[in-house]
Amino acid sequence: MIVSTKFRSDLFYNAEKPENDSILKMWAMYAKTDLSVIDMNQIITSVGADESLFQYFQSINLLSTNWYKYRLYRSAFHRTFHNDQQNPVTRIVVGCDQYLIDHPSTKRTALVDVSEKIDSELMKDTFSLAMRIINNENSSN
Repeated sequence: MIVSTKFRSDLFYNAEKPENDSILKMWAMYAKTDLSVIDMNQIITSVGADESLFQYFQSINLLSTNWYKYRLYRSAFHRTFHNDQQNPVTRIVVGCDQYLIDHPSTKRTALVDVSEKIDSELMKDTFSLAMRIINNENSSN
């Protein structure tokens, strides 16, 4: 799953071994960017679904404090969601986001509109992840 704006890009993938170089090359072609101009210190890599999604939602909560950048990001996420609604990674992200938005400590607009919520049960692992994000003192903004 790739969500890309002119301010940030998020790439999620599942593989048996890290494929960061190949993924970054694919993203560079997608974003029409030369990798040599990218500051590699700005790239954050997380391993494992729990850690990756935890870091992702922490950064999304922080991003939401800037209404302009968050609006652009939501628009890009919306396109990604609609282009591949059956993608398991997309479904986990949206499911976790829906749970977070329903919790009073999360003070941001959902990544997808309420009318477009996915119709699936929140898996136990996703529920645990959402609770970890909610219980982290940095999760509300």
